[in-house]
Amino acid sequence: MRDYEPRNALDGGKNGLIFYRRICEEWVQLLNDFGYLVFECGIGQSGEIEEIGRQAGLTPIESVKDTLGIDRAIVFQKKPY
Repeated sequence: MRDYEPRNALDGGKNGLIFYRRICEEWVQLLNDFGYLVFECGIGQSGEIEEIGRQAGLTPIESVKDTLGIDRAIVFQKKPY
């Protein structure tokens, strides 16, 4: 895969979260009020991803666990202020 993908598509930075920050920064302004943004997350990343979404103005409304009980997806909603 690394031979075919651009480096920035594979490198999430030191903690692997650059992607989430960038998407939140760019997409929060494109979402309609009450629109949704859903992220898949790696083991142990859900808390940090929730905080990134909050900082971008999104409200985490659901955390989806896998069959082992590990948080695997976070559902955010853009609520009007």
